[in-house]
Amino acid sequence: MRFFRRSGSQARKAGFGFEQSLPFCPLMEIQPAGAGTVDPFIVQRPRLASRGNSIAAIGFFAAHSLLAVLLRQDPSVATAHAILTCAVAVWALLQWNTLGIACAASYMAGTDVLWRMTGAHVPWELSKYLVALVCLGGIVRLGRAARWNAMALTYILALLPSIVVLLETYRGGLREVAQPLSFNLSGPLSLFAGVWYMSQLRLTRHDVRKLLGSMIAPLLTIAVITALTTSAATGLTFTDESSAATSGGFGPNQVSLALGLGALLSFIIAVDPEAKAWQRLGALILVPFFGVQSALTFSRGGLYSFAFAFVMAALVSWQDPNTRKWLAISTGVLTLITAMLIVPRLEKFTGGALSVRFADTGPTNRDIIVREDLRLWSEHPILGLGPGGASFQRRGQSTLAHTEYSRLLSEHGLFGVIALAALLSLCVTNVLKRQSADERALRVAAMLWSLASMLHVGMRIAAIGLVFSWGCMKSLREPVSASAPEIR
Repeated sequence: MRFFRRSGSQARKAGFGFEQSLPFCPLMEIQPAGAGTVDPFIVQRPRLASRGNSIAAIGFFAAHSLLAVLLRQDPSVATAHAILTCAVAVWALLQWNTLGIACAASYMAGTDVLWRMTGAHVPWELSKYLVALVCLGGIVRLGRAARWNAMALTYILALLPSIVVLLETYRGGLREVAQPLSFNLSGPLSLFAGVWYMSQLRLTRHDVRKLLGSMIAPLLTIAVITALTTSAATGLTFTDESSAATSGGFGPNQVSLALGLGALLSFIIAVDPEAKAWQRLGALILVPFFGVQSALTFSRGGLYSFAFAFVMAALVSWQDPNTRKWLAISTGVLTLITAMLIVPRLEKFTGGALSVRFADTGPTNRDIIVREDLRLWSEHPILGLGPGGASFQRRGQSTLAHTEYSRLLSEHGLFGVIALAALLSLCVTNVLKRQSADERALRVAAMLWSLASMLHVGMRIAAIGLVFSWGCMKSLREPVSASAPEIR
């Protein structure tokens, strides 16, 4: 695959001109920049993949299914996987060019729930830092060709002044400050870095499928782990609360969200009119698999975020005649399978508890936390209480925020309002720009899923920030014509 067809001197200045295939994803073949002069941010479409490449891609996802078995048996495998992923991050910055770096960041954004649920001995927020490192490193690789993203910069800078309040609160030293800073600002940092980097890129549908596939792989491992854990559970009972037993032994809200994201990304591939038959079939199989595992966690947020993003994106993509056909077919098939096979069996398996759980639309005390955040904002309107400062100021509880919007207000005050305005500006400007219906649908799906997830999970997982950044890329471009002369 040839990217960034610029002159040799330009490529050397920007840090490109390397040849390397991605060791963790045979879907991608990264080759050196060629000569010639075109827009340096255009990621050109490769020649059609050979049958061998398709088999390698299937093997890649099969390997991640097998990885789930190994991770359940030995937590040290999770640590080894994390170390290997860190090595990939460094290698990506040294050797890969733009699309490879974006795919590496996507893969790493899908790993944090996986490492947490399998007991990897790594820092809790490692995935978010890896995403930020890779994306900011990609900006460095672009050099002078990179352009500032004013709204992304405004967003992250607005979150810094309240650190002064945190330093005043924890006068004991940086050790006490480090934990609340990392927990509350690592997510915004990964979002900022992702938006800045992705806003430099112009991708084709083919490239977008690679981004999606890179994140689906670790999410598939999570789904297989939850399936194996559920099948091996004895004396399993379901109540009107979320279930750790069907969530791989980890937090159901984070697991449910990751699985719902897997269903959304798989569905996007399934309705892509340019996807190959095996890609579409595989994606259609994965959608109900992810959906079932998300539902069995009994944490509703994952499927709620999926449904919201899916419906809104479907309304937009229906305007595109090519996508409309596959959207109708895929939706019809999945609806029939869900109504006739999946729901009845899940109801029987859970003893009817599933329908009771999802019929309950209560906010599970999140509304109380939001009201407390608004009260604290009214008392500290300018700088707020600092990152993490509201956790111990809410009346009668020391609860971590689950809603990012109210957290920004209580912990960052007026500057939190500025940060929210920057996020809203990014959404409006990218969704309303002149573009095709399928491109707008992708932006809507990515941004609305992230915004909906911030409503009930905050920014606890790295995928929220990076998926949001997918909606900020420059544009979707048509692939290079097969008859066009190849510049070497």
